[in-house]
Amino acid sequence: MRDIQRAASAVHLQIQLLRASSDPEIATAFETVTRQRLAALAVAAAPFFDTRRDTLVALAARHKVPTIYHFREFAEAGGLVSYGIDAPEVYRQVGLSSAAFFGAPSRAISR
Repeated sequence: MRDIQRAASAVHLQIQLLRASSDPEIATAFETVTRQRLAALAVAAAPFFDTRRDTLVALAARHKVPTIYHFREFAEAGGLVSYGIDAPEVYRQVGLSSAAFFGAPSRAISR
């Protein structure tokens, strides 16, 4: 978090950390963003948020908050933008690399 705050400070932006570990806390966080008129929201990479993708995307739309997510599935579900990896492609590449390492024919697992 220190690195993020330092980077934001360098471009004269202020970062506010909002924590949520339950569904009511997610709703409260979005209310805070709206009430304080924060410019945007970045959702941290965490399994808790991954399992609430549709809720997060819907709340961002309802509150009209530009939101960035860590997996493309959030953007595919209607979120504004994502910055993370394409997990299925990473797993495919791991499979291809493993097959090559163990001597399996690549045609058996390639697209």
